[in-house]
Amino acid sequence: MARVLELPAVNWVHFYTNAIAFDKKRRAQFMALPHFEKLSLNFSVGGLERESYRQLYGVDRFDRVRRNIHAVLEELKARGERTEVGIELRLLKWQTGVKVKDAVAVYNPMGYAHAGVNIRRSYDHIGGIIKPDVLELNESISKAHRPCQMLGDTRFAADGSVWVCGCTVSEQPGKQEELRIGRVNTPPEILAERRERLVRNWREHNIIPEACQGCSHYIQHRGWKPAQPPLFVQRGRIAG
Repeated sequence: MARVLELPAVNWVHFYTNAIAFDKKRRAQFMALPHFEKLSLNFSVGGLERESYRQLYGVDRFDRVRRNIHAVLEELKARGERTEVGIELRLLKWQTGVKVKDAVAVYNPMGYAHAGVNIRRSYDHIGGIIKPDVLELNESISKAHRPCQMLGDTRFAADGSVWVCGCTVSEQPGKQEELRIGRVNTPPEILAERRERLVRNWREHNIIPEACQGCSHYIQHRGWKPAQPPLFVQRGRIAG
């Protein structure tokens, strides 16, 4: 993360985590990162209590996750930071009555002012250990001829590799190699060329990356303005 933040071409980084490993040591490393003003933070959490978390993720980590989120929000508040924090609350099919205020009470009781909640109720069917009958599944809508605008997003993986897109579907093992465009030390012009090749192949030859074929998070690509730098220098996303 420090290497990415120090890249002159990167002026904003979105750090996305499930908070399971965001313990005291890692929180200290996070808070000591250079160019902290470039950072925003997003937590992916499941439900409001242990049982719904276990059904969504297949593990019992709810208490640890809540404790870790509380600790980092308390520190951000104590330091007077204005770092934007998103809490993405994932719900089961039957949890229809959950409100934003319910999530705030569980995950942000200290009232950190720059944290917001997004509730997610439906998902792409990507397999895994979770039984699909407990989830509200989306219909795939990504097979349009025009490429997806999400190809303009950049994901910096923990091993130093760089990918286009950072959605959940694009990160599934075995389906993402087509979206890899280099490493953190790859020259920016090469990253831009490889990104544009993916977009062009989709637009001109209807070659849709496998990871994108079952995705419902489709935003029609409308082109990038030539006067702007490539999107990878405007924003980045680190998955952890």
